[in-house]
Amino acid sequence: MDTLKFTYITPTPTHLNRGDFKTLQNGNVTVTTWMDRRLVRAMSTAHDPTKVTTVQRRQRDGTRCPIACPDMIKQYNMQKGGVDHGDQIGGGTE
Repeated sequence: MDTLKFTYITPTPTHLNRGDFKTLQNGNVTVTTWMDRRLVRAMSTAHDPTKVTTVQRRQRDGTRCPIACPDMIKQYNMQKGGVDHGDQIGGGTE
C-alpha cells in the first residue's frame, strides 16, 4: 500500500470544529482525522471506523463538556501507558 495516498487525501483541519472527524478506509486500513484542541490523526487495522464514543474536555471557564471522539483514538489514549509523554520530553531508555 502506498502511504502517500493516505497523506495526500487526509482531510485538513480548515473545515473541522472540535469533536468533528473524518475517516477514510482502504481495505482493512482506516485513517481517522479528529479535531480536539489540535488535530489528531490515527491509522489502524484493528478498530471499527464506525464506532464513536465521547470524551470529557475542560472548557476555558473550567466546566467539562462531552465531545464526540472516534473509538480508535480513545482506546489509544487509554492504552498508551505514558510512553508518548516520555518521548515528548526527550526521555527514553536505551
